[in-house]
Amino acid sequence: MLVAVLIILGILINIIARRVKEKRREFIERLKTEERTKLKKRTAEDFHDQMGNKLTRISILAEMVKKKAPDEKAMSELLDQIRQNSFELYTGTKDVIWSLSSEPTSLAETLSRIKGFAIDLFQNTQIQFESDELNERFNTSILPSDFYHDLVMIFKEALNNILKYSECTKVRLKIQYPVYDEIELRLEDNGKGFESALVSRGSGIANMQLRAKRIHAGFDIQSFKDKGTTISIKFREP
Repeated sequence: MLVAVLIILGILINIIARRVKEKRREFIERLKTEERTKLKKRTAEDFHDQMGNKLTRISILAEMVKKKAPDEKAMSELLDQIRQNSFELYTGTKDVIWSLSSEPTSLAETLSRIKGFAIDLFQNTQIQFESDELNERFNTSILPSDFYHDLVMIFKEALNNILKYSECTKVRLKIQYPVYDEIELRLEDNGKGFESALVSRGSGIANMQLRAKRIHAGFDIQSFKDKGTTISIKFREP
């Protein structure tokens, strides 16, 4: 009898010891995760301060030189390229910063970022950008990280294409609701349009289609020569 009790006691002690060891391991892993999260956040902040400030300074200097040499066409074009590339690199750093952050992103924040990118992109150009107001419920619609990233990249590609190729004067981001839990984002411009069969792969349309497929969103592009272009992204609200 005593032997049986000792055996049972030994088994119980062994089970408890394993559980304590497992809890300790989980606690250590949780601490490591928290430390990694803090490190990512600090790295993102440092990266933003260092890279963002330098790129902003480059853009300002290029603009200053351009104003002082308005008659030098070649120099003006070169400085435009410097300013555009520094802007694109700066906005690209925001994607890196996002990837280092583990905080959830709402649909409202995502659309605000797309709008902010468009406003910055078309600043000092002949293109006027407008957008529908955001629905308040977007604040509580939390996006998976992959969804957020691909949605932003689709619109960055589309907006850059508009600036480079459309020769438009107006761009509008429309937010529509075909059915209750479905959202359709429509990017419309009044530019020269194009014939679909003549679009080169360099326009990035294939990449936009791939990203849309990855997040299970519908993608459609309608364009007619001299009548503008409309890009539509349709997805279920999170």
